[in-house]
Parts: sequence; C-alpha cells; structure tokens
Amino acid sequence: CMYGALSVKLSPQVARIPRYMTIGGKQRTVFTANIVSYGRAALVVLAAALLKFQFSVLASLVVFLHDFLDHVDGMVAREQRKKYGNIDDPVLGGFMDAFCDKIFNCLCLWSLLMVVDTSNMGTVQLFVFLVATFSICLYEFILGVVRVQDYFHSTYCRQFGHTDAAGEVKISANMAGKLKEKLESFGLAFLCMASSSSNIMYRPDGLLGVVLLLLSLRLAHSSLMHKLERRKGASPPSKKKEDAADCAAQDGVDTGSPIERGMSSSSSDGSSSDDEKYDVYLVTGTRDDEDGEPEPVVVEQDEVVDKIFTIGCFDLFHHGHQKLLKRMRRLGKQLIVGVHSSESITTLKNRVPIDAVEVRMKNVRKHADQVFCIHSPDPSAFFQSIVGLQPGEKALYVRGNDMVNFPARDIVEQLMPVRFLPYTQGVSSTMLRKRLLANQAAAGGNGLNGGVANGQVPVSVVAGDQ
Repeated sequence: CMYGALSVKLSPQVARIPRYMTIGGKQRTVFTANIVSYGRAALVVLAAALLKFQFSVLASLVVFLHDFLDHVDGMVAREQRKKYGNIDDPVLGGFMDAFCDKIFNCLCLWSLLMVVDTSNMGTVQLFVFLVATFSICLYEFILGVVRVQDYFHSTYCRQFGHTDAAGEVKISANMAGKLKEKLESFGLAFLCMASSSSNIMYRPDGLLGVVLLLLSLRLAHSSLMHKLERRKGASPPSKKKEDAADCAAQDGVDTGSPIERGMSSSSSDGSSSDDEKYDVYLVTGTRDDEDGEPEPVVVEQDEVVDKIFTIGCFDLFHHGHQKLLKRMRRLGKQLIVGVHSSESITTLKNRVPIDAVEVRMKNVRKHADQVFCIHSPDPSAFFQSIVGLQPGEKALYVRGNDMVNFPARDIVEQLMPVRFLPYTQGVSSTMLRKRLLANQAAAGGNGLNGGVANGQVPVSVVAGDQ
C-alpha cells in the first residue's frame, strides 16, 4: 500500500479521536468511517470550484487528498472496531465507501469536460480524450447501479435470513478493482493539473492522465464482468419469510451480514456449523477496498484465558444468546455470567422482564460454569467483589457488540481487557417480546401470562424471528 508508512503513523492519532460527543445534553456520533466517506465525496464540490477558476494545481491536490482519505476511512473503521466493537453495519459501510468513490470520479470527470479547452485539439486527440473520459464516466455509473442493486439484495438477504450461492465470492478482494481506482485517481489528478492549458494533449501531465484513464478502462470492464458473473451463481431470494427462517434454523446460519456467513467453515456437504465459525474470531467486519469488494478484517484471540466474564439480562432466552455464550466458552477455560434481577432490569430499561430471574439463570447455567444474580442496575460493586484472580491468571470480559457503552465499563477495563463479539442479527429479546405481546393482545390476554414467566416461549414466536 502506497500509504502504508503514513497509515502506521496516523493510526494512533485516529484512535484518539472520539466517536461520540455530548452536544446539547445528548450523546451524538461525530466521527465514523462513513462520515469520512461522506466528507471525501463532498470534496468534489471544492475540486469543481477550483477547476472553474483555473486553480489547476490545487484541484489536483484535492484529488490526491480524496485518494488518501479513501484509505483513512478504512483506518477509522479498523481502529473503531478495536475500540468499540463491530457496531457499524459492514455492508452499509462497504457500500458507502465504494459509492462515494464513484460519485467523486464521475462528477470530477464531468467538471473537467466542462472546463477543458478542446478547440485546439486535433481530431484524433479529441477522440482519444472523449473516449477516455466518457467511457470511465459510463463504467463508473454502471458499476454504481450494480452496487446499489447488490446492496439492497444483501440487505434483503440479511433481513430474511436468506443465503445465496455467491456468498463465498463476495468476500474476495479484487486486486483489479484496487488498481483501477488508483489509475483513475492519478489520471484525474494529472488531468486537473493540465486543465488550464490551451491543449492538455501537448502537456506531459495531461497526456499521462489520459493514458492512465485508458489503462483503467480494461480494469473497469473486468470489475463489471466480475460482479455480473458473481450474480450468475446466486439463487433468487425466497418469497416466503417462513421458508427462509426454516432454512436458517436448519443450517444453523447466523442471519448477520453475508461477510460473516462467508467466513464460516463449510463441511463437505456444503452445510456450515455456527459453532465452528468463531473458533478464533473475536470481532469480524469489513471495509470495502477501492472496488467495493469487502475485505475481511479480523481481530484474533491469541490464547485461551483462564476466566471469561460477562453480564446480561438474558430475557426470553433465544438462539442468539446461546450462540454468544458458546463463542465465549471457546475464549476461556471458565465462563462466569452475571444475570440481572428483574428489579435491576426494570430500573435499567424501564420495563419488567417476561422471564423470572430464576428461569433466566437456569437457561444461562446450561452454558456457563458459574452464574450469579445481580440485584443492582449498576454492576460495579458486584464485578469488583466477584473477580478474584490468582497470580498468573488471565481474564477477559466479553459481550455482544449491541451495547458497547455498557454499565460499569470503566470499572471492568481497570480489571481486565474488554472484547466484543458480533451480535446476531434478526433475533433479539426485544423483538420476541413485541411479537409475544402482540400475539397475546390479539388473543385477548394481558400480555404477561400464558406460561412465559415459566420460560415457555411459544415456538411460533421464536421461529418467526429466526
């Protein structure tokens, strides 16, 4: 990577920039990889204005800045994933990363076409210049349309638990796409540098810019064919949500992002076991490379620690809870879980849990070595009193990445490292609660009866949310 050395220097600085700030009494997100992507796409306005007023060198520097920020957003995603867990949607992040590239390239090329003087070009020179610029614009537009279609298809698949045959291909990095983006960026920069001349085809930088765009044409075509070929292996999504849910339940498929599904280990018959997916992975996520092909980013667990701690509510115990606890067990020799009492949950979430604390602790006990009840909404005192490590023992606090700013995080981090595991998409206690209460309300119940307090969750409720 041409920015490799600079990235090493900047990564610690990027990690220091806070993701959240308190504004007007509310915590707001102010710095993410997507925000960096939006910012570099907006640079096209500055580049167009500089071209309009013939500040050609400054315009070329803006193009180089955009190319560098394309690497910064990946850096931000990586550093924030280490600090906060996998809280950003990797599919949306990859889509915005690639789409912002195409917006900038197309609008910058169009601005060049508006300001470049073509009156002094010969017929061949004009033909070559127009073929290079218009062809790149066309390919970038088509690739953008394909990316939009792929994004919504992927969103549909994640929502309804559908997996397609092309899932494995989607995680492969496309080196041709990376090279294409570099050629386009440098070609645009050199053309901007020569844009104020009477005939850019007579200037070395202008001629080099056109040559780089022509070279990127072949790669743009290859990238488009790669995406279209990938679609041929994909089966159409099921029309029925129930069928998709049944398939997901039978195969043990995590209904999270396609990237996570693609990283799973497949058996000889093509099926995959969710229990095998996270043997060494703590956090998985993606940030697209320059072509928009998702590139897996993995934080690995170096060794198995002595004790794993976690705290949660575990109301309406579902397969997401079960998978999370199984993944935790693989990270340590002993799993110790704190379960909030009904009173503490009511204080924390302003709602009464459906399962009694005894039921919730019993469900967790099947997957943990020790289970404790936490009677306070602030688990700080509990955590400080329960953690007793012998000399040489190592511990790790692990939880799902659905809540990175969890209660007592500052206390926990003083005692041991904190790690986050991917949250299972498509199922949650809140979702099951809403479905259950809606079903009971339709049946004329009061919403909290019907055997739920004894841990008997209706099968139709759970299956409907898988």
